[in-house]
Amino acid sequence: EEENKKLKFDIEARKEMKKAREEKIRFLEECLDNKEKVNKSLREELEELKSTYVYDAKQVRDIC
Repeated sequence: EEENKKLKFDIEARKEMKKAREEKIRFLEECLDNKEKVNKSLREELEELKSTYVYDAKQVRDIC
């Protein structure tokens, strides 16, 4: 009887640990997705700035 109580408690504790790990994994995956979106946005902004810079450099060369 006492052993069964210990086993049930252990099972419940493991279920809670599993649930906590799954929640942490979900949170970290969400963070990674957000990071990837920000990185993509920054790469696009960088490419836009590069193309603007090249365009401005051509204008300056044409003027000179």
